[in-house]
Amino acid sequence: MSKYSREDIIRMVEDEDVEFIRLQFTDIFGILKNVAITASQLNKALNNDCMFDGSAIEGFVRIDESDMYLHPDLDTFEIFPWRPQQGKVARLICDVYNPDGTPFIGDPRYVLKRAVKRAADMGYTFQVGPECEFFLFHTDEEGRPTTQSHERASYFDVSPIDLGENVRRDIVLNLEDMGFEVEASHHEIAPAQHEIDLQYTEGLEAADHIMTFKMAALEGMREISIFARKDSFFANAEATVEKIRKHVPAWTVNLFDLDDQETFRKEVADSDIFTNATRVGMKPMDDQSIITDTSLFRKDLVVSDVVYNPRETKLLKDAAAAGCKTIPGIGMLLWQGAEAFRLYTGQEMPAQEVMEKYFAE
Repeated sequence: MSKYSREDIIRMVEDEDVEFIRLQFTDIFGILKNVAITASQLNKALNNDCMFDGSAIEGFVRIDESDMYLHPDLDTFEIFPWRPQQGKVARLICDVYNPDGTPFIGDPRYVLKRAVKRAADMGYTFQVGPECEFFLFHTDEEGRPTTQSHERASYFDVSPIDLGENVRRDIVLNLEDMGFEVEASHHEIAPAQHEIDLQYTEGLEAADHIMTFKMAALEGMREISIFARKDSFFANAEATVEKIRKHVPAWTVNLFDLDDQETFRKEVADSDIFTNATRVGMKPMDDQSIITDTSLFRKDLVVSDVVYNPRETKLLKDAAAAGCKTIPGIGMLLWQGAEAFRLYTGQEMPAQEVMEKYFAE
């Protein structure tokens, strides 16, 4: 039984203020492709009348056979939770068809459908439980991925040793917002290697989920908002913004005046991670917090503080009381020391043991 009808799709696009719909398909190398249409073209897409040049997709067809059609699978309609919430973006995964109305034999989705049918004809039900593994590496000055990472974590390690925990969290929350059931996520054996496990489901749906996971993983965290007071240190904040923009040009980096409390409240409310980077280090922060309105704390907000005296600042105490995950500044201090030790000596410092001993005291 289908999850959505044509009328359901049209209604959801109107009710949810969806402005763009991505018609997605996969090439023979497993790379996700798409063409974006506006909501005004939705009826055309639902009539299977959207064409594309198949000769431009590697491994599809020759130039004299270039016309191909996208037939949306209505049950794959999803609204992207990481895109703007005004003028939203949705997607439909499509099957690729020839002009004569027959399925394109080189469409990986069609190949999988045939395999699932063969299994069904033999009395089998094809179920798949994807275990999606990936690496998180630095990008170079032009925003291109490298194979470099600061991380030294291993199997099932936790933060602050596991530097990718918050990225996994964002991916999982995005997938759950789209209705996926995520069974588990954890650090894998190699440094910078991560795994997210999805609930098993029927073969074709699992393949669609894997393609969606790839997209959600690539989205990750793409926006940073920095607040600083307009005093003698504001120039430092401006320099920081420019450095981030240079090294990660794919990210949006905003700089605001900390005295603009209306904007501050809005940005905190929309954030996944909040970090206090003022009064770094040993200055005691027993009774001060950058967030004075505790209603801004949410259980899905991660709060970190680079201040490490006391071990738990007022900011972290308030956040923990509201159910937030908190990260103390001592972790940053220890990892700075571990990295400096490695750079100067060429040897690894046992940061994990140091961290465990510190928190055991």
